[in-house]
Amino acid sequence: MASAGGSCYTPAMRARTLLTGARAALAAALVLAAAPAMAQSRSIYGGGVDADAALVRLVDAGAPGEVELWLGAETLKARAPGEATPYRAVVADVYMLSHLGKRYEFMPDPGALYTIAATAGGLVIMSDERHDDPARAQLYFYNLGAAPAELRAADGSVLVAGPCAPGGSAQVAVNPVQVGLEAYSGGVRAGAPLRLRLERGASYSVFVYTGASGPAAFSVKAALE
Repeated sequence: MASAGGSCYTPAMRARTLLTGARAALAAALVLAAAPAMAQSRSIYGGGVDADAALVRLVDAGAPGEVELWLGAETLKARAPGEATPYRAVVADVYMLSHLGKRYEFMPDPGALYTIAATAGGLVIMSDERHDDPARAQLYFYNLGAAPAELRAADGSVLVAGPCAPGGSAQVAVNPVQVGLEAYSGGVRAGAPLRLRLERGASYSVFVYTGASGPAAFSVKAALE
């Protein structure tokens, strides 16, 4: 039983590369439960973080070499495609980032979350939605490839998220289950199937990017350091 994957976050002008958008829906076959507002629930990212701090992580999505970014006193480093740092707390300030000879102005908002993806073409900075539902898992889908992409169940019958345009993303809240997923870019399977064990209150991400041999994908479980 399949259902549409809903709308994606689409590229928007803020700090030149930030993304905004609407929440996607997940297919009933993956046991979607609509996430209610839970103002008093605890975030998966834990306590002990200044409410005015921004949380930022770096993901290598096909960069040609090691990536190192400096945000004040914090250094984010990724050495190979598929590698990601935990979210790190940084002061909400103005930062100038450099990658592949290009400079990017990054102005994180207090209390906001961001994923910075290093690709073969440059940095893509995306704003993330905080996951505050301790009973469900969050599943994020990021399209950093060159063609529209979508996330499906492993047998291809259920659309989980997308289609998302290049630079777009989508996120859904799901019950904690073990699932097999496949990402597609331009109608072509992006790498091998992914097997995820979704845990309560945790956040998982699937990234599609352009690899050396064509569309590829990898998954990351979010963490805070």
